[in-house]
This record gives sequence, C-alpha cells and structure tokens, in this order.
Amino acid sequence: MISLFWAILLLCVPLLWVYTQKRKDLPPGPTPFPVLGNFPHFGFAVLRGKTLVDLLLEWKKRYGPAMTIWLGPIPAVCVTDYDLAQEVFVKQGDAFVDRLKPPVFDITRQGLGIVMAEGNLWVEQRRFALHTLRNFGLGRNLMQEKILAEFHKQMKPIERQLDAAGGRTKVDPRRLFTMLIGSIINSFLVGISYDELGFPEGYGSISRSRRGELGLATFGLMLSASRELR
Repeated sequence: MISLFWAILLLCVPLLWVYTQKRKDLPPGPTPFPVLGNFPHFGFAVLRGKTLVDLLLEWKKRYGPAMTIWLGPIPAVCVTDYDLAQEVFVKQGDAFVDRLKPPVFDITRQGLGIVMAEGNLWVEQRRFALHTLRNFGLGRNLMQEKILAEFHKQMKPIERQLDAAGGRTKVDPRRLFTMLIGSIINSFLVGISYDELGFPEGYGSISRSRRGELGLATFGLMLSASRELR
C-alpha cells in the first residue's frame, strides 16, 4: 500500500511540474487536474445543475476576457470579449492562424481541406475559396437574395405547423438547419435546392458518416495529448 502511494506521488510530481511550467506564460484560468485538465470541472458543473455556458460565464467574470481552459493536458486559450477578439483574430490574425491538428484529421483528410488547413496551404486555399465565392455572388445582393429565398422556403413547413398547432409546436432544429444549409449549398453548386418535404438519402448518409468521423475527434485529441506529454 505504501509503495503504491509513493508510485502515485512520483507520477504526480513531474506532471504537476509540467503543468506549472506550461501555465506560467498562459492567461489565468481554473486550476487543471493532472492529465484530466478541466474536464472534471465540467462534470461537477453538470452535477450542480449548471450548463457549460453558465460555467464559462462564471469563469469569464473571475478570470477576465482571456482565460486558459485545459482539455486534458492541452491548454486552450479562450477569448471571451468582442474587442479583444477583434484585436486578436482580425488586426493580428496572421499571428494566430495556426491551430491544433489532432492526428485523426490527418488520417482521414491527409492534412488537406479548408477547415483544418494551416500555413501556406491555408493561405492558398483561402484565396481560392474567396475568389470562387465572389464568382458565386459573395458580397453582392445576389447571394443574399438566394439565401433569403431558400430560408423562407424552408420556413414554410414550420409556419404551417405553427398555424395547425395554434402557435406552439416542437421543431428539430438540427434537421431544419442541416436541410437549410445543404439546400443553399446545393442551390449554388448545381442550381437545384431541396424541396421542403425531401431529405436526400445521399446527403443523409454523408451527414451520418461525418458524425461518426467527428466522434473520433476526442480520441484524436488524446493522441495529441500523448505527444504533448512526451
């Protein structure tokens, strides 16, 4: 029993030292647990009947507009103030373009794509994406008109449900917004939008497969964490 205690102590001491050194140059934030980071705080908040939003607002009042939250052994700096976000991501955007890349995204995407791209690849793809979107009408009233037209089209079934239910009804927002976004993209790419009663099986299959892929993100973060610990 005593040997187990000393083994745990010897394991925790270097971990605490690593956390202390890492936290030294980071914005203030809630004290993380070794290895687990601030995940236990999220669990305790749920047990107390609080939501994650409530907890983050509480931390914002305590630690200020920039705080560090630990996702396991990985620090994440959260910007919670509009003016500071404008300064960091707009005025000094080039200094903050890099991002954490969990290995799972490298495995599934081979480091390609727009969302997780960084460096020269990100700059090149961003330039191409903006050029292409401008050709589709970005920044002009044409794009806005198409988006609003599709929005009103997708809202018609909801309006009919509200009228039939006397002004109160339950709506699945995930399905609604998924259909709306997919229909807008489809309309711009091939000129055909989803009809209000249809949800293409092909699109549904892609959506389900992507949810499965995103489910691996936590595992990917842990792989990244193991690299950080080394």
